[in-house]
Amino acid sequence: GKNQGQLQNEVQVQNQEQPQDKKEDQSTKSIALFHTGPAPKQKKIQNILSSQFGKIKSIKTVTTTVVEFEQEEGAQSAASVQQIEVDGQVMQISPLSSNVSKIFT
Repeated sequence: GKNQGQLQNEVQVQNQEQPQDKKEDQSTKSIALFHTGPAPKQKKIQNILSSQFGKIKSIKTVTTTVVEFEQEEGAQSAASVQQIEVDGQVMQISPLSSNVSKIFT
């Protein structure tokens, strides 16, 4: 009916390349950490985040550090605390959509 047409439009606006049934993939296992100083060692970031939020699949540092967890819940819990201290530096945590995390991987 009418609703489906509207929904279709919204989905296309948000996300042009992906067909609608790929919605599952849009949930993200990644977060971004914003540095306030020099990037801490990835090992330290990994130790702290994995002990609190679960296993980490990958970490990449560009201007921000992108942390990919093995489970989506890990990324969601980490994003929900909003910041974390690593090596004396408080880092902001932001959830990453899977579209954004592709840039880093």
